[in-house]
Amino acid sequence: MGPTATSTVHSAGNELTIWHNFGPSIFFDVFQATVTITNDTDETARNVTYRRILDWDIPPTPFDEFVMVQGVEANLLANGGNLIRAVDNGFDPANPGDGMLTSINEPANTDFHDSGPSDHGAGFDFGFGDLEAGESRSFNIFYGTAPDQAQAEAAVATLNLDVWSFGQSNP
Repeated sequence: MGPTATSTVHSAGNELTIWHNFGPSIFFDVFQATVTITNDTDETARNVTYRRILDWDIPPTPFDEFVMVQGVEANLLANGGNLIRAVDNGFDPANPGDGMLTSINEPANTDFHDSGPSDHGAGFDFGFGDLEAGESRSFNIFYGTAPDQAQAEAAVATLNLDVWSFGQSNP
């Protein structure tokens, strides 16, 4: 099966438990993390948001990379998806309660190719609406490496990903 790991964290007031279960995916060199958010209270948790921040530092040119973000426009809440906001910034706070995601080079909530070179990354806020007392929501995120963009695109196609970001070194 391969290496696995789990992580369990609680929101500041222990209202939510966020559980990550990491393990291999069906595509080589890509790990899958199943994320489960559970409302641990007797009240409805309103407007549950999950934030993922990625600071791409790609060798041999860390701090000077190109970034691509795709699938954003098709997966925004307004278009029936779960994406609230996406940016090219891997340095925003990881807590969605600490403010709105900000952009560095590219407009928020757009698909873009080869932004940079710059020291940046990607940030995503996903919205899951309200969670009733004891209710959970699960979804998957993926992390991987590839020797070139064609191989990375093959992983995206095989895994049928909705939203993704690539970081590439500055040749």
